[in-house]
Amino acid sequence: MRYTNFNSFLNKQINKLELRLRRRKLYAYPKAIYLEPTTKCNSNCVMCNRQLIRKEEVLKGGFLSWDIFNKTRPFLSMAEVVLFGGFGEPLLHSDFIPMAKEIKKYHPYLYFYTNGLLLTPEISKELILMGADEVCISFGGAREETYQYIRGISMAPIVENIKKLNELKKSLGSNKPKISLALVVMKSMFPELLEVVDLAKDMGINKIELANIVVQDPRLQDESSWLHQEECQHLMEDFRKRVCSYGLELLQFNLKESIETCQHIFSSLTITWDGFILSCPQERFILGSLENDQLAKIWNNEKYYKLRDRYYREGISKLCPNCFSWKNDASAFLYPNKNSRAFAEKI
Repeated sequence: MRYTNFNSFLNKQINKLELRLRRRKLYAYPKAIYLEPTTKCNSNCVMCNRQLIRKEEVLKGGFLSWDIFNKTRPFLSMAEVVLFGGFGEPLLHSDFIPMAKEIKKYHPYLYFYTNGLLLTPEISKELILMGADEVCISFGGAREETYQYIRGISMAPIVENIKKLNELKKSLGSNKPKISLALVVMKSMFPELLEVVDLAKDMGINKIELANIVVQDPRLQDESSWLHQEECQHLMEDFRKRVCSYGLELLQFNLKESIETCQHIFSSLTITWDGFILSCPQERFILGSLENDQLAKIWNNEKYYKLRDRYYREGISKLCPNCFSWKNDASAFLYPNKNSRAFAEKI
């Protein structure tokens, strides 16, 4: 990543050193910040836990206030990357653009995920002019029927909005923001996955992200690639070849069992719309609230200290069992821990 912020570069080096020293109390700030504008949404994705274990939480949801936003500023200046999004549709926030502009003043890599319904020419122009780095479109296939089943909305207006964004980029002479398609791969999508690549090329997409479905609803288990490994692996290889032939970037999952590292509690910060500080986007632990304390104090409070200590003593497998963030196998995707603040542990 090309650094435009010396503070974030220096901070990253300190963070690396502190990890090697196995420190519980950190002088480095988080390299990545996940800041949630809202839990409200205007689509109805079949795989989303908003419809399941988060249902009550979503009904009580709201929008990020300027008061909470302003309390994050000291950390924004040190961040390498900021995801301005969470479990809702960020463009529903009436102040999304003004807040995004404020974030960009600190020069992090700024990106967000959107279903694209509200990606109007007016919004697109603002994103281009502020220098937003990446817009990730949560996509649902290449055919209208599949798209409506997976995302609960029509595909046509999304395609049109993406094309208009690219037209505006050209007219304004900008190569930003990068436009990505983010797909949660499901068996229902297998027959048209290669068509998605052709459509992406036609729309002027820069990158495609493929994620494996995390089964929140047992009725969707048969949609998992883990239960159709041979078919999926052949398809992924053909998909990769077609993406490469078009010169697009590709970020895709694999079906090889593996154990990864997870350093969220040392290197990133997850902030909900109402100011809660969570251990990671998977919401395993609640570590503080901006309603009650300053962010700098929370980052090194007793709860964080104990959590980091447990990480070093017990390992990630005991701290966060069966989580797909570090464990790539069928069980983590077919039988995941419940991903909701309602089930988060308070230390």
